[in-house]
Amino acid sequence: MNLDKRLILGNIDDPIVGIDIKVGEVMRVGKHLKSQNFSICNVNIGDRDIIVLTSYMDVKESGHVAVALLPPIGFMGITSEGMFLGDEKGF
Repeated sequence: MNLDKRLILGNIDDPIVGIDIKVGEVMRVGKHLKSQNFSICNVNIGDRDIIVLTSYMDVKESGHVAVALLPPIGFMGITSEGMFLGDEKGF
């Protein structure tokens, strides 16, 4: 995907231009072992599965979510590759 290169866009100050947003299906939801405030989700985005660490606790297996694909980052011992998009009411 070369997402790391797409986020470096020269004079454009808005990095959202280089971020892919996809619809994913939540395949599995698990609790984070070190925090009650986070869930670890395995999400199928069509061409592959990614891991998303989220504080949204109402994520359900088989649910469809909008996912912003981000450069992988380690957080609390988990490498998260995206972020769920939604409003305060959920997805």
